[in-house]
Amino acid sequence: MYVMKKWFPLIAFGCGILALVMICCPALNLDGDNWSGLEVCFGKKYVCKVSVVNILTYVLATISGVFAVIGAKKEGNMLQYIAIVGFVVAMVLFFMTKNFLQFDGISGTAKEDIKKALHPAIGSILASFFCLLGAAATICDLVIQDY
Repeated sequence: MYVMKKWFPLIAFGCGILALVMICCPALNLDGDNWSGLEVCFGKKYVCKVSVVNILTYVLATISGVFAVIGAKKEGNMLQYIAIVGFVVAMVLFFMTKNFLQFDGISGTAKEDIKKALHPAIGSILASFFCLLGAAATICDLVIQDY
């Protein structure tokens, strides 16, 4: 059982890194036009500006993976609990990406129409899945006892 238990923090770390890599994949879809995670975070020319919350979502997933590894090496479990909460919060925020967009020069009903038409794309969905998997790996590391 010990051999399997040592892999859980590494799986959680890998999931955090994979969630960060999803910044290069399409995060939102607008009627066939895919917006990458970079465009969603750092702005798309003439449409939206930098979104700090979307940037923090990717950073939170990555830091949660780091906390899972560091928490597994230390005696206390506090960092692992923080990692679990971080993964779960990032998972929810990946699905709420369109709500945190900062539109540039667009206001009123046009902004609301764009937000209604935007849908999560494969990058956001996979990043959420990796966050779920990272949280599950961290929970397994906490629950499974050494023998």
